[in-house]
Amino acid sequence: MLEEQARHLLTEAERQTMSYYVEEYRDGHIGIEQLVMALFELLNTHAKFSLLSEVRGLIAPQDLERFDGLVLRREIQALKSRQGTAGATNMQPDCLSMVSYPDTLTSSSASFMTNTTLSSAR
Repeated sequence: MLEEQARHLLTEAERQTMSYYVEEYRDGHIGIEQLVMALFELLNTHAKFSLLSEVRGLIAPQDLERFDGLVLRREIQALKSRQGTAGATNMQPDCLSMVSYPDTLTSSSASFMTNTTLSSAR
């Protein structure tokens, strides 16, 4: 599946580069961090970045948690940067992320629901 998607999204040179880094990782010549950083450079569009879900199937079980953490961090950064360029420049970047403030989101939602319920009861 990875090869098929890669043929649609990557140039021949990009496919060769991706294969090289995956093989280097599989052979133990580079670690998971080096593999992920190389893939981040290579998969520089949203469509290409989606290939990481297929690459995940090639990751050794002991490296999966680290792989997931690195990819998730990059996805959050991309989301924040897209939100920041969508006209929310007056806000601090962290206040755009629901992931950064899960407790705040829950308490704000509960507070909003309470205020709305009280207003409706009057």
